[in-house]
Amino acid sequence: MQAERIAERHRRSPETEWPVTQAELDEWREMLDEPDPAEAVGDFGARAAEDWSGWIAEKWPTAFAET
Repeated sequence: MQAERIAERHRRSPETEWPVTQAELDEWREMLDEPDPAEAVGDFGARAAEDWSGWIAEKWPTAFAET
């Protein structure tokens, strides 16, 4: 299903998307953790993060570091 959504986006806007193979999706899936139900709906609970940018900064402090 994910591969179908990605392929459809690429068909609609090839200038802003790139083709992704099922093998790439499988490889990436091995590297990532699925969000839990609360994270999936944006419920950050008592954590300090107020939005996705805050969540990223909390998980990866160097993500927004100036180089």
